Amino acid sequence: MHQANDHGGDAVHFEPFTPPSTEELDALIPGYKFLQFIERGGMGAVYKAVQKSLNRTVAVKLLPQVHRNKESFAERFKREAHALAQLNHPHIIAVHDFGETPDGQMYYAMEFVSGMDLQHLLKRAPPEPRQILTIITQVCEALQFAHEHGIVHRDIKPANILVDERGNVKVADFGLAKVMGQQAVDYTATGMTIGTPDYIAPEALDQSKSIDHRADIYSLGVMIYELFTGHVPKGVWEPPSIRSGADKGIDAVVSKAMQNNPEKRYQHVRDMTQVLEKLFKNSDNWKNFRRPPKSEILSTAGEPVRIPTNADTIRMEAATRPKLTPLLLEG
Repeated sequence: MHQANDHGGDAVHFEPFTPPSTEELDALIPGYKFLQFIERGGMGAVYKAVQKSLNRTVAVKLLPQVHRNKESFAERFKREAHALAQLNHPHIIAVHDFGETPDGQMYYAMEFVSGMDLQHLLKRAPPEPRQILTIITQVCEALQFAHEHGIVHRDIKPANILVDERGNVKVADFGLAKVMGQQAVDYTATGMTIGTPDYIAPEALDQSKSIDHRADIYSLGVMIYELFTGHVPKGVWEPPSIRSGADKGIDAVVSKAMQNNPEKRYQHVRDMTQVLEKLFKNSDNWKNFRRPPKSEILSTAGEPVRIPTNADTIRMEAATRPKLTPLLLEG
């Protein structure tokens, strides 16, 4: 049995806003034809649109005016766009444009993914071991690339992994990304989010400690456990080999990735990838694997949390993400 961090708490709500209609946005951002409102999150709204100059279908994320005057929200929005713009990789959402409307609403246009996020895919059709390896390998490739370019994601979870209709994976939502070597935004003062409770690395909760790429490795360990068992590891958790008949090597991978001390984890994502690939070479290792029934898969992803200022609890944002296809970014 293993012990995992257990984060919970009360809800905290963003100031409500009404997303503009597609007709309003057609007038505000004339370079795009807005087709459909997709979703609204605490940080903004996402639309399906066509970039007229290239006749390209895109997703446009909009930071509403109600948040524009809050420096922390604007900084996070810019951070996400700039981080994505630096990362030209087949498994990372691409950013095509960034701008501001005449009335002060910031927006950026990004790659449109026709599919769904991994959180909803797990509920609909729990994957087989080979599918899990394919998904995790693509996520690892994306994160290794980001880390090599000095960027830590800091919010890896199934809801931020998009899977298109052909099974290609895209890592999304770099709103909490940190550029290694640069001072991070002071989220304590702003009340901004730092990660999602079930997936957050222990050091991210300690304001005295710096966060590096190994925080993403911890989150990957949690996600791998969830892919094999249908649950996130909370409190004292059973190894995947006991819970789902997974190869015992997966127990070791998850345990090492989720070490509280970053020095005891895999030091690079590629190290984890190499171990996983070896485990999947022998099909006999997986003959006892049992996919978790869909009814057992819990909706535990939650929303990002903020650093507590004078309380011991981690406050969770209200989860309002609808089930949509395609399901894109939620801020």
